[in-house]
Amino acid sequence: MFEDSITYLTQEIPWLREALVILFLVSFVIFIITVTLKIKKGEGKVSFLGFKFESNEAYYEIQRQFEDLNEHSEYQLQVIKFLHQINQTVPDTNALSRSELESGFSHFYDMFLTGIISLLTKTKGNTVRAAIFYKKEENLVILHGRGFSPEGTRKLKLGLINTKAGYCFMNNKIDIYNKLSADPTFERNPNSSKHYESLLCAPITYDGKTLGVLSIDGLKENSFDSDDKDYVTYFITAMSPLLHKEFLYREVQKLDSAKEDEQFETKLRRKKRHGIEAKVR
Repeated sequence: MFEDSITYLTQEIPWLREALVILFLVSFVIFIITVTLKIKKGEGKVSFLGFKFESNEAYYEIQRQFEDLNEHSEYQLQVIKFLHQINQTVPDTNALSRSELESGFSHFYDMFLTGIISLLTKTKGNTVRAAIFYKKEENLVILHGRGFSPEGTRKLKLGLINTKAGYCFMNNKIDIYNKLSADPTFERNPNSSKHYESLLCAPITYDGKTLGVLSIDGLKENSFDSDDKDYVTYFITAMSPLLHKEFLYREVQKLDSAKEDEQFETKLRRKKRHGIEAKVR
């Protein structure tokens, strides 16, 4: 019956079929435009002329959040594993003999600094370097470093007053600087081959005494965040006993060296005295 009515109307009104087709196409275009605009606004559900359309944007947003959370969880797992490795390695040095300590320290800092660089290099194309500085006379110098040239490791000196690392050492305060080129108080090393934009400085303390500074440079801006501050704090708290032990070891070495020099001088004086006495006789 309905079809017969349509056939009759189209026969009586020849242009009706074309008009209905055009009306359908226009309605469909309006529907598509309306749905698209609402999706762009982030609406999860869209209703138009009785039709209901559910946007996938909300789903995609949840998926993105889940991926971010999953990536962050994996990163935290890496941090925990690294911290566990530090906590295992530091006590192991207690079993080393005095002659083995030098190589033991070297192996530990290879692992420690390389691990930190690996964890904090989160942006593709970024370059991160790290060093442990200690106070020598009125400057901070590198005790252990990774990512520095051999000459830089030997010769780099940072003042206690006019440098970020010096401020960290003197004030026992961890800080992040994520755009050094915009910091008027920062003075670049004129001999540096790269201009690092980010810096994280953390004091290394043991038994209430500041032993040194862990300095981490990032080539790109915003290389570090507040989470990195927390992670680095965990790392240096775990390794500070070893740095304290290394300082004690070096002090003993100095004493041994001084004793050896004194003994050598004593033997030399005795030989000279015996030589003079022999000539007199």
